Amino acid sequence: MASSIALNLADTTMAKVLAGDKSESQAIYEYLVETYAGKEFTIEDLQTDEDLEQLITPPKKVRATQPKKPRKVAKSSSERTTEEYDENRCDCRVWLNGFGGQCASKKMDGCTVCKVHQKKIDEDSGAWWLGMITEPRPENPVRPGGSGKAKVWKTSESGDILEKPVKPKKPKMSSEEKEELKEQKKAEREALKEQKKAEREALREQKKVERGALKEEKKKEKEEDSEFEVKEYVEEVENSNGTITEIHRQELIPKVEKQETLSDDEDEGENEYDEIVYEGIEYQCHKESNEVLDPEDFSVMGTWNTETESIVWEDDDAEEKHDNAVREQ
Repeated sequence: MASSIALNLADTTMAKVLAGDKSESQAIYEYLVETYAGKEFTIEDLQTDEDLEQLITPPKKVRATQPKKPRKVAKSSSERTTEEYDENRCDCRVWLNGFGGQCASKKMDGCTVCKVHQKKIDEDSGAWWLGMITEPRPENPVRPGGSGKAKVWKTSESGDILEKPVKPKKPKMSSEEKEELKEQKKAEREALKEQKKAEREALREQKKVERGALKEEKKKEKEEDSEFEVKEYVEEVENSNGTITEIHRQELIPKVEKQETLSDDEDEGENEYDEIVYEGIEYQCHKESNEVLDPEDFSVMGTWNTETESIVWEDDDAEEKHDNAVREQ
């Protein structure tokens, strides 16, 4: 009776295990019948039975592992430069960060170089810029298509590493020297700034003179070639808001031969200009158009504004001409 109860209990407890593989389940049943049939035993006896435990939870199979192949460690540039010549590898010398060494690629059939270097040699007019490993290396080589700066080897022809020349350090400046250098640079910047300003002013004045001369030349040519002369006048137009707008107008009139001499009576009767004095300088003002002329060369200076009793200058040159005359009084 006890053995039957034990078997039922074992069967219930190990249901998940026994439901998996029938061969394992049969082995457990056979072990229980063989070991505990007709005997008195407890649940603790089953729990502490190591052989039964092995059947219920067999040890996992240890998968045989193959030893890993050692990883191939790449050689450094300094190590490759001391390698012996390999006749199966490309004869081209490679830079290797300045150490120099034989190319690691295999030669093409019937050729002394690899496929990559053969292509580059063809592009560089049949010459490899670092030469062949079987020949003396070129000193200070220059890479084609690069910056044009010569390369410097880090080793000697025999493979000895060359020490990089150390640049001498500049002595530190004192605070007084730093301040003096700062002031010197500031003065140089100010001088350069003033120089450029003067150059710009000179260029501006030169262009102004050239424009003025060209303007006068064109004006003279136009007056000489044309059968008409330009009459300039200002028309005042009253706006809707009561303000006055001055409109500068030009009119072409036929040229007439000037009378060389006029009697005093004719001069007074035919004179269309009044003499005005503005800021101490005498000008002639047209009675109708208020055009202001310089009596010395009869050049147009501007237009007389009757409201402000001042001259509206023709251009900057006319205003500058007036200012110079005022200063020379």
